[in-house]
Parts: sequence; C-alpha cells; structure tokens
Amino acid sequence: YAEPLAARHHAPAASLPALLRAAGLVCAVVVSAALAFNTGGMWIKSRTYFEQPTVRYMHDLVVVLEGAGAEERWFWSTFPDLNEAAGDRFVAARVTAQEVDANQDGKPDRIELQLRARGVQNVRSVRALAQFRYALQDAVDLEMTGLAYVEHSSGVVGSALAVDGDLRLRQRNLLEEKEVRRAYTEGVLEPGRPGGAQRADAALRFGPVLSAYLARNETTSFSGAQAVWEKGGGGDFELSVTVRVPPSEAVTVRPRRIEVLKFGWIQFLATLAVFLYVLRWFEWFLFHHRLLHTRVISDLQLKAHRF
Repeated sequence: YAEPLAARHHAPAASLPALLRAAGLVCAVVVSAALAFNTGGMWIKSRTYFEQPTVRYMHDLVVVLEGAGAEERWFWSTFPDLNEAAGDRFVAARVTAQEVDANQDGKPDRIELQLRARGVQNVRSVRALAQFRYALQDAVDLEMTGLAYVEHSSGVVGSALAVDGDLRLRQRNLLEEKEVRRAYTEGVLEPGRPGGAQRADAALRFGPVLSAYLARNETTSFSGAQAVWEKGGGGDFELSVTVRVPPSEAVTVRPRRIEVLKFGWIQFLATLAVFLYVLRWFEWFLFHHRLLHTRVISDLQLKAHRF
C-alpha cells in the first residue's frame, strides 16, 4: 500500500501558468476529437450480424417447360386459376415438398421440391419460381415472402433436372437495428383474377413478376446453384430442387443512435487518454523545473494542529 506525496503548485487564475494549463487541456480535447474523427471508425454506420433465418415453403410453385419449337411449351402451377387460364399448355404433374431439419433446432436446414410432369417430350429448357416465408428475429424482426428462381437450358433433350443451391438474403439499403419489418408480407405469386390469361402469360414470361420483386429493398435469391441435366426424350420430365438455408446469414443493419454515441465516446476517450498523458508529462516538466513562477506547497511540510 502506498500513499503518494505531492508538491502542489498554485498560481492566480489570470496568470501565465493557469492560462497555459487551461490551453493545454483544451488543445488535448480538440486534437483528440479531431484525430478520432479523421482517422475513421468514430461513428459506426453499419453493423453485420449473422443469423440462421426461418424459411418455410408456402406451397406456391410455378413451372414452365419448353422445347425447341414455339408451340412446345408446358405450364404447371399451384394456382388453379393460372392453370385454367393456361389452357392446353397446362400439363399434369405430381409434386412433393419436404422440409428437412437436420440439427433439430426447429428451423429447416433445406427444403426439397420434386415435380414429375407427365406427357411432355423434347424438353430443352426449365424455368421455375417457388415462394417461401422468410423470417429473422435477432438483429431485426423481419418477416417477408421470398422467391427462389430456377432457370436452365440445354442443347440436348432432357428427361430430368436436379438443382441444388442456397437461399440468400439481398438488401438494397440498411435495415434499422431491432426494427419490426413487415413491408413485404404479401405474396409475390398471385392467383389469376379477372384477366387471368394475362397473369398466366406474365407467369410464362416471368418478366413482370421478377421486375416487381427485385424492386423491393429486401429479397431472396437462389444463389450458388449447381444444376445436373440428364438427357433423354421420354414422356415424363422430373424436376428436383433443393433449397438450402444458410446456417449463418449476414444481415447488415444501421445501429441505434445511442450505440453510435456510445461507440464514438469510447473512441474519443481512448485518444484523449494518450494526449492527457503527454500533457501531464509536459506540465510536470514545466513546474518541476520551475520554468514558470508558482507557489509550491509540499505534503511533507508539517501542519499545525489546534486542540
């Protein structure tokens, strides 16, 4: 245990030593703030969190099969109105869907879709749109509908296509941290209404659907997909799509103001501590060597006590 003893220097408030010490303190504060700001990192503008999203298949699917000829086009969807509007382009199909939770954490790790279309031949191109319910809970409370778009074509006639990829989150702008986000909960794939033939044609072309979907701030994309095309010209065509959910999706958010201020305050204090140490040494040099005139009172001097 140690008790430090000090030599205390006193001077009037309007004297040169007092003004010099005040100017040094102000200079240390100003220089510390300027250095912390100009070197970057004082104000955090974004933060990235990693979270496994909760993805559920909504049992909404649109599939288009095409051959070499203009009339060789087949359509199937989960929407009866669209199928009816497609007319003779509609093809019967058997579809199965399965959500697989490999680690038993309550969140699907992959979703497997299989479609077997009957009575189609000379298939050379496949396009499909599947709709999912996408949710985040940690960094931001987000719920929305997302799409997985599959497209593949080949120069040879095929009998099956197997596609395997990840359903990734895409952001145009930052989300607010801890925000409750419900901007895109409506379904992107809508069933046919009055004018259903036009909607069926839009589904066949996929252009209007994807254009409106990609204009959103948050979307999902079927990225990193690997496709395996099996050649053959039988009467059936089998489509297998495996949609994998990333175990750690990157979510970029804008921090709350109190967190930005707290982080900036820490950066400022860390810089100020260095300049205060330098200022303390400079003051010690001035006053210890008596370069400025002050009145010195030492703690070693005995004080008179009255009883």
